[in-house]
Amino acid sequence: MADSDPPRYKVERVGSAPESIRQLHRRAIERELEAEFLEQLNYINQRLGHDPTVWGDPIRNYNLPGMVDYHGMYKDLNVRFAVLESALQVYLYKVTPVPHRALE
Repeated sequence: MADSDPPRYKVERVGSAPESIRQLHRRAIERELEAEFLEQLNYINQRLGHDPTVWGDPIRNYNLPGMVDYHGMYKDLNVRFAVLESALQVYLYKVTPVPHRALE
């Protein structure tokens, strides 16, 4: 996966993810960790756009054929997302800090 390659999957932030990202970004700024936070978020977005089913750990299958729930973690961030393989769609629905790390 190269940064210059266009993403294969469309990533959509849904549910609590957009607000959680805003809150964590504010917290990172307050703790002088904005650059690290943005690097982590960019890395996660890259992985979700290019290879979410390889990067994430599958949790469960949904009733919708081909839709699988995943968990991923990178440095200070935990994410939950669903992948609908037939549509090449990723739904990022939960972002939380890793316990006992800088953003908790």
